[in-house]
Amino acid sequence: MKQSVQKWPARHQIRYVAKRSGSGEFRKLILTVSFLVFCAQLPKAQSRTLTTPNINRVIEESKNKLEADPFRPAFHLTPPAGSMGDPNGGIYHDGWFHMFYGLYPFAFHPGGWYWAHARSKDLLHWEHMPPNLTPATAMGLHAVGSGSTIVTEEGKKLAFYSSGKDGTMEFWRAEFNN
Repeated sequence: MKQSVQKWPARHQIRYVAKRSGSGEFRKLILTVSFLVFCAQLPKAQSRTLTTPNINRVIEESKNKLEADPFRPAFHLTPPAGSMGDPNGGIYHDGWFHMFYGLYPFAFHPGGWYWAHARSKDLLHWEHMPPNLTPATAMGLHAVGSGSTIVTEEGKKLAFYSSGKDGTMEFWRAEFNN
């Protein structure tokens, strides 16, 4: 049962079983179980908001499992958890290569992104930096989209990125201190 719940969201499972089952009692049982599975997933969904504490929690929880993975690439930038998206804003500054990329840390499939940040001296060994470009949820944003970074002549580190809000695409600018 657990595998089918992961494979099919509860709402699909209800429709599928209701169409195929002939017995009314069996249908009631499956609908009840599906509803309970759905309710059990609600707290998990609430903890998947792209906030710094939630991101740090899931990265820490994933650390041992990912380090033990014999198939994890040794010389590529790989995410500390979840699903890695497109690269955004690779720059070289003060002796470090910096790479920003979309990351959905809560699952191994795409979701709402934030910009993860990693840096390297040699492009082989990467150091993951703390989350710092997360969606402004207070403004109604739930993900950070594609973009780029620059360092101005004055030394300001800027990120330019897109984000969808209310069905429209908006463009934003953020300044980094570190």
